[in-house]
Amino acid sequence: MKSKVKDKAIKEIFGTFILIIAVIVLFRYEDIKGGFFPDSIHFEQTTGTVITSKMNYHVGVKGASGYRFIIEYEFKIHGIKHTSDKVNFGSKSFRRKEKAEKIIEKYPVGKEVVVYYETGNPDLAILEPQNNSNSEFFIVLAVLGSFILFLLAIVFQRYRKKRPQTKIIKSKK
Repeated sequence: MKSKVKDKAIKEIFGTFILIIAVIVLFRYEDIKGGFFPDSIHFEQTTGTVITSKMNYHVGVKGASGYRFIIEYEFKIHGIKHTSDKVNFGSKSFRRKEKAEKIIEKYPVGKEVVVYYETGNPDLAILEPQNNSNSEFFIVLAVLGSFILFLLAIVFQRYRKKRPQTKIIKSKK
């Protein structure tokens, strides 16, 4: 009976973990793609104009606070106006105010900027495609790796228990 409960618990933990990874990938797909596989995106470029440049202070969970920059720009592709808020691949939030201020100063409202957009997909537009701040993804990978090691340890433990024990019988001569 205990074995069935453990099996169910392991399946539920594994399922929850897979769901969390799926949600992260779904909401951060572009950052993951650009941060880890930049050569998979073929960019074209055009010019655009910064329409929003500001910084917000936010308080996160368990007191983790930071400064979030908000840069929005507009550009036209084939006469159709598009907007984006992506400066680089990765986080838009910093613990230190100076880092967010540096980006705000670099992109003031009204500034003409070079916009890189994915060929055939102008919804993926970015100002600095070469600049990645994907440290948060390494944290996700570390959590994923730890979870996989945890599952392997459980599987190994179960395998050891189920393996038939062989006894060496000494013969008398």
